[in-house]
Amino acid sequence: VLSADHVYTLDFLEVMATHTTSDADLTVVTTRVDEDPSSFSVVQVDDSGRVTDFDYKPDEPQGNLVAAEVFLYRAQTLLDALDELGGKTGGLGDYGEDLLPHLVSTRLVVEHRLDGYWRDLGTIDSYWRAHMEILDGNGATLDDPAWPIWTAQPQLVPARIEPEASVRGSMVSSGSRVSGSVEHSILGPAVVVEEGASVVDSVVLHGAHIGPGVELVRCVVATGARVVGGTRRGSEDRVTLIGPDGTITDRA
Repeated sequence: VLSADHVYTLDFLEVMATHTTSDADLTVVTTRVDEDPSSFSVVQVDDSGRVTDFDYKPDEPQGNLVAAEVFLYRAQTLLDALDELGGKTGGLGDYGEDLLPHLVSTRLVVEHRLDGYWRDLGTIDSYWRAHMEILDGNGATLDDPAWPIWTAQPQLVPARIEPEASVRGSMVSSGSRVSGSVEHSILGPAVVVEEGASVVDSVVLHGAHIGPGVELVRCVVATGARVVGGTRRGSEDRVTLIGPDGTITDRA
């Protein structure tokens, strides 16, 4: 069982080997975080690698070892546990608050440690941060031939960088056209940055259009947005989300 809003490199065959070797009912992939662990599920393990406690988004976390939201179950164990919870509470309850603590207290649950890069993308700030880490070379490695990206890509011509453009320390996807200035930013496919526009420390998604005179600083721009008006959006002290209509939106 995998969460869909995380970035990491992990060989699932190695997780399966941990699971079968230990004869576990549940194997939890764990990792250490350098940010506030209270936003995650904090786990405790003993010297043998057995998970002894699972605390979902605790107010006072005991350590920074967290569940990486990758779980490998023995199928019958999962079905039995759901039946047990249903009998106790009249419902299945919450995955993190009920099911996993129940399994830790009643079954053999072990960890598989992920020592490499892992990033939760569940907030605008963390989504932006993951992109900046890629640019800075300390994030996810996306160009490793041993770990190809198996996903559909639109059939577009290569990015076009016009003579008047300036592009520094950035990634520009296919189909994009840059006539303005782009610095330390990531442009998705088919993005247009007009002459006189400036994009700094920002993530601009598929098909967005940045008009003349617009200045973006630390922004995440939604797919298909048209940002016009020749004004500055964003600031150095926070990440700004720009919605499809080109206006600043609620970060929630």
